[in-house]
Amino acid sequence: MAYRNGKDALPPRLLKMVQRYAAGDCLYIPRETRMQPQRRSDPALVFRNREIRNAYKKGQSVKALSARYYLSTQSIYKILHQE
Repeated sequence: MAYRNGKDALPPRLLKMVQRYAAGDCLYIPRETRMQPQRRSDPALVFRNREIRNAYKKGQSVKALSARYYLSTQSIYKILHQE
């Protein structure tokens, strides 16, 4: 990550406001992330999760389910502990 001068990166008015709070400090400004809302009621996911639970009850291992559905073992455990 490269450092940029605040004069080059920020409008003058905003730079003055930042200087009031953090003059001389190094600041990290994270990128804005837009997380997708988790859709638990998606019918395809509900069906898949039910299949995973049923397969586990019939004796399939978590590792096998993980490989079959391309999910981490942690994700499989989360699905198994739902409901």
